Amino acid sequence: MPQLLFWLEQKGSTVKVNNGINLTTGTNVGLIATKGSGTGAASSTAINDGVIKSTRVSKGIAIYTNDSTATNSATGSILMDNTLAVGMLGENNSTLTNDGKIELAGTKSTGIYGKDSDITNTELEQLHKKEFFVKKRKSQQEFMPY
Repeated sequence: MPQLLFWLEQKGSTVKVNNGINLTTGTNVGLIATKGSGTGAASSTAINDGVIKSTRVSKGIAIYTNDSTATNSATGSILMDNTLAVGMLGENNSTLTNDGKIELAGTKSTGIYGKDSDITNTELEQLHKKEFFVKKRKSQQEFMPY
């Protein structure tokens, strides 16, 4: 069966879940932003101002970027219901910013994963915006492989 996704933007586009909107999906990925190919290709942007909830049984991703930018804003919530889930995943010079809430309900899950990418996770103690809720053991907030 082919893998499905909800929104895919390429070549300098922006994909966004607006404040007050709830996106519930059982697909592999909720939002995708990738850099286009060819001459003059531009990076894309994924923004969550609302709620993204992944109900996928295993390996769900709320926001995925490749050489692009993603932001979970102060009004944004990412809710990952099951195992091996990733709230925000960026590869190849992506920039990931979390100013909102990421909740991990399953095991072996990660809030933000950056491979060869930059991660900014606003400090809860300073701004009272960022929140991580890990409901089961063996899950983690952030991971950046070396």
